[in-house]
Amino acid sequence: MEHQRNFTNIALANARNIVDHCINALHDELEDAYYKFWKFGLDYDFHGYNQKANQLESKQQFDILHGMVFMLHSVLVHTQNMNLSINDREDPSRYNDIYDNDGVKIGERAASELSRLRNLTPHFVNMKKALKTKTRNPTLLTMIDGIK
Repeated sequence: MEHQRNFTNIALANARNIVDHCINALHDELEDAYYKFWKFGLDYDFHGYNQKANQLESKQQFDILHGMVFMLHSVLVHTQNMNLSINDREDPSRYNDIYDNDGVKIGERAASELSRLRNLTPHFVNMKKALKTKTRNPTLLTMIDGIK
């Protein structure tokens, strides 16, 4: 599966330039595992995960792991953004705040995603390990280790 992505003129570009390549590599490998193997009842080891007893269970596993990739992306982009100098940083209220129907701030996206990830242990631990295989960037490796 050839994955074409735009890396120019993107929101949160300064943070995403550090995070996206690693996340995209993990995402693409997971999609290949499901769409080329598990969906057809074929074995493929995705960092300790493989096809399940039936297609429905394989799809459910894929959906959980796929959602986790996007949650990890949200947490890592926010973390990297907040690590940037004030002049290079995006205002987190523009992308991270969660509002109710009345416009009242009720939470923050990165914190919410991190909480959801923690509830998916041991998948959370496994996905962090898998993500670390996709980069040699010391900044990103430190951020991944810092997600608790």
